[in-house]
Amino acid sequence: AGMSGSPVFIGDQLAGAVSFSWSFASDAIAGVTPIGPMRDLTKLPALTPSKSVAAGMVPTIQQLVTGVLPASLLDERLRSLAPKVVTGASSGLQWTSAGFGDSTRGVLERALGPVAPSGSSPDLAAKLVPGSAVAGVLVGGDLQLAVTGTVTERRGEDILAFGHSYLGLGPIDLPMAPAEVITVVPSRSSSFKLANIGPVVGAFSEDRLPGILGKVGRRARTIPVDIRIATTAGTAPAADGQPPPPQPGMGQPSAAAETDREFHLELAEIPLTTPTLAGIGLLEAMDVARHQSGNQDLAVEANLRLAGYDPLRLERHFTGSSAAINAAIYVLSVVSFVLNNESEEVTIDRLSIDVTQSSEPLTVNLIAAHPAERSVRPGDELPLRLELRRYRGQTFHRNVSVTLPDDLPAGPYYLFVGDGGTIDGARLTMEPTEPEDFRESLDLLRSLHRPTDLVVLGVLPSPGLVIDGRTLPRLPGSVRSIWSASGPLTAKAVGLAVRAVDAQSLDFPLAGGVRVDLQVLPPRS
Repeated sequence: AGMSGSPVFIGDQLAGAVSFSWSFASDAIAGVTPIGPMRDLTKLPALTPSKSVAAGMVPTIQQLVTGVLPASLLDERLRSLAPKVVTGASSGLQWTSAGFGDSTRGVLERALGPVAPSGSSPDLAAKLVPGSAVAGVLVGGDLQLAVTGTVTERRGEDILAFGHSYLGLGPIDLPMAPAEVITVVPSRSSSFKLANIGPVVGAFSEDRLPGILGKVGRRARTIPVDIRIATTAGTAPAADGQPPPPQPGMGQPSAAAETDREFHLELAEIPLTTPTLAGIGLLEAMDVARHQSGNQDLAVEANLRLAGYDPLRLERHFTGSSAAINAAIYVLSVVSFVLNNESEEVTIDRLSIDVTQSSEPLTVNLIAAHPAERSVRPGDELPLRLELRRYRGQTFHRNVSVTLPDDLPAGPYYLFVGDGGTIDGARLTMEPTEPEDFRESLDLLRSLHRPTDLVVLGVLPSPGLVIDGRTLPRLPGSVRSIWSASGPLTAKAVGLAVRAVDAQSLDFPLAGGVRVDLQVLPPRS
């Protein structure tokens, strides 16, 4: 591994480049890519890198709203970073990393194979000549992740390398850096190289079947990422009648929290890989700060500065032994949705992630909500007594109140009570909507409630339709039949309609949702 692109000569004529081999082969046999097709890469017209990705790789807006994402998503996306070579063969590329801890490197190796530790060599001279090592830098800054191969040929400032594609993306924008091989580590499976990576001196612009083309002096655009990890002792919430304990704000730590580490990264801007790199960068930051494993509580705030749009700020809370991996998957999904949305190309100018960690889970489970009365009238102030349970603690209660709309019709009325994510997901289920463009998607994401919000959704049984993402409740039967006849793609039937939304801030993150059934009486005369 690391020999991809090594020049092969017949006499004094360059014949091609080493491109692949087979693990456990008893003889030194390797595939060779002819130099002719590699040289043809320099004749291709300059094209803008594609922003499209394969169908099914982008999370839906519903998944982001509910936060229900596959636990295997990070591993699946990492596997998509593996180079594409001949079936059954091993790529001659070498994955190298610097600053990554054992836990995160183990995650990488499950998907990518061996990832060799590397060093940084800021004084490494940029001598990219045939036979010298060259790296495509996917993550730079305080952490480093690169794929390393060999230069096949240099023509002026053009660099031909690898002898096979990296991801087969065609036009690409990937920072290029020289590397120096320190030693070769023999292995019965596949020997590999240990190398230091130098400063970025150019960029790869073509990623094609015969190889990869770079140019010295060219600049690849990267996305700066700032990650701050803070810790707090964490205090259990108080019951009614007791003063609330001090709690850190979401993302931004309070005075009681102490910032452990800050990381500043530069991610290669490749829509297929950037979301995964953001997730693995966050996971590694928590690994270095010793907060990746164990039962814990993570408050995560992600801020995305977008070109042409107001910033997008999202907050989530993760609890339990899988909190770190779930936080990484969520950040991966948010970045993927923004970069790979189907409406337009969007540029992320900067990504900031703030994490506040507590060694003890702070999330409180909602067990039940008991109304003072079940027969109510429009405009009533309805007290609710919440039954809550701490982590490994006893049940306690909180009293809240909800003002009912003053124009409620007589009949059944339901309150859905719970945390922000649960109730946002319930609302989207009752009133399914598909944003028509990216701006509407941003508006929907910005409308999401915080994990520390207690949200009460007032719902009426109301046969209606969702038409072009807009809910029309309580339609007459004749109107529903006319719209329904136009086909299922334009109109969807709904049986419940949201009448009111009330959100109250708590001093702790909440989890769970319950339903309260009420009977609305006619208004008082």
